[in-house]
Amino acid sequence: MAILAVYAVLTVLALQTILAIHAVLAILSIQTILTVLTIQTILTVLTIHTILTILSVQTILTIRAILAIQTILTVPTILAL
Repeated sequence: MAILAVYAVLTVLALQTILAIHAVLAILSIQTILTVLTIQTILTVLTIHTILTILSVQTILTIRAILAIQTILTVPTILAL
């Protein structure tokens, strides 16, 4: 009987250990998933920022081109006067 009692205690301890390890691994898995999602979010924000920067540069270049064309068109008009 004593052997069975010891075996029962060891079995319970083994199960508790397995459950504890499983709980820790589950928490680590969730942390990993959250870390990956955070990294993906950061990368998405950086991508959006890059796209907005490219669009800003394109807008600035377009405005400068329009101003340059206006200047080119204005100079002959002034000279003609």
